[in-house]
Amino acid sequence: MRRMLSEFIEFQLVIIRVFQTHSDIFITMYLFMSFLADEIFLICFVPYIIWSVNYKKGISIAILVLICAAINATIKEIIQFPRPMYIDLNIVAKQIVSGYSFPSGHAQMAVVFWGVFASLYSKWRIYLITVLIMFCIGFSRVALAVHFPQDVIAGWIVGAIILLLYFRYVAAIENSITNMPRNVRLLFIIILPITLAIMFPTPDNIMLQGIFLGVWLGALFSKQEDYSLTNNQGMIIYAAGLIIVLALYIGLKLIPLWLIFSQESIWRFMRYFIVSIWVCYFARLWFNHHIFALDQAKE
Repeated sequence: MRRMLSEFIEFQLVIIRVFQTHSDIFITMYLFMSFLADEIFLICFVPYIIWSVNYKKGISIAILVLICAAINATIKEIIQFPRPMYIDLNIVAKQIVSGYSFPSGHAQMAVVFWGVFASLYSKWRIYLITVLIMFCIGFSRVALAVHFPQDVIAGWIVGAIILLLYFRYVAAIENSITNMPRNVRLLFIIILPITLAIMFPTPDNIMLQGIFLGVWLGALFSKQEDYSLTNNQGMIIYAAGLIIVLALYIGLKLIPLWLIFSQESIWRFMRYFIVSIWVCYFARLWFNHHIFALDQAKE
C-alpha cells in the first residue's frame, strides 16, 4: 500500500516537472488563471455583485465564499499534506504560497464562486464559460507547481459538494435566520465570529472571522432593496466603492501596529472587519447620500 502511494505521488511529480520548463509567457498565463480565484480577486469582484447586481444574492455569495475558505483551511489542517516543492526539492514553485497542499483552495473556490455566479444569469453560455474557468484555475495550480493533481481533483469535488448543499438548503437557512428575533441575530452575529477567532487563532481563521462579522453586521443593518440602476450607474458605483475598498485593504496594512493594538491578531481581525463592513453597509450609505440621493427602488 505504501509503495503504491509512493508511486502515485511520483507519477504526479512527473506531471508537475513537465511544466517546469515552460517559458515566462506560459507562467504569466497560469498566474492569471490562478488569479481568478485569489483573495484579492474576490475582494474586488464580490462587491460588484453586492452593489451593482443583487445585494441579497451578493451577501449570500460572500458568506458562501467564507464558508468555503473555512472548510478548506480545516481540511488542510487535518490532513497536513505537503506541497510538491517540499517533497521534491528540484521542483520550483512559480508562485509564493504557504500552508498545506490538500485539497486545493483555488480549485475548491473556483467551483463554489464561479458556480454560484453562473446561477445568477442561468444562461448556457455563462455556464460553459464558468466551467472552463474552473478547469483553467485547477490546471494552473498544477502548472505553477504549488499543487498535486490530486489536490485539484479533491478541491473540485469538495467545491461541488458545497455548491450542491448551498443550492439545496440556502433558502431554508435564510428563512430560518430571517425569522429569528433581531436581538438574537445580533447577539449570534457578534459572539460566533469572535469566539471562533479566539478558539482558533490562526492568521487565516482570524481573517475569515473578521470578514464574517463585517458581512453579517452589514447585512443585518443595511436595507435589502437593490438600486434601480443603468449600466453606467452600476459601473460608477462599483468604481467609486472599489477605490475605497482597495485604499482600506492596502492602507490599513501600512498603519504601524504600535499605533493601534499590541496584538497583531487583533489588528488583523479589525482590518478585515473594517473592509467587509464598508462593502456591506457603509458603502451603501455613501452611495445613497452622495451619488444617488436616496434613489432606491425595489426591483
